[in-house]
Amino acid sequence: IILDGAVKKGDTVLTFHENQRYDILEVGILLPEKQKTDYLGTGQVGYIFTNQRSLRETNLGETIYSLAENKSDIKPFPGFKPSKPVVYAGIYPTTTDGFDELDKAVNKLLLTDGSINSQITS
Repeated sequence: IILDGAVKKGDTVLTFHENQRYDILEVGILLPEKQKTDYLGTGQVGYIFTNQRSLRETNLGETIYSLAENKSDIKPFPGFKPSKPVVYAGIYPTTTDGFDELDKAVNKLLLTDGSINSQITS
């Protein structure tokens, strides 16, 4: 939801908690299918596509604001808390050749659920 202002394709935004910078590639609304729009304004609920490379870069519920705004003027959306893992699992491939395939499979899973965290250990 846009709480104040507007966002449009070509804008640059920052994430409040993670301090990541992204370019807006597309904005739109869901009707229930995606429909591109020129911008999203105050009070509108929609979607944005950015040049974010991985879900690991930001957290679900992150506050996003315009690069043109001063961070000290921004109030993050109330109630934001990074997800805390409550289930831990160790997953290993059956052979040492399978690490790349396992990594691809875990990354696909991460794309479907932003609340999942993964960490590679040796």
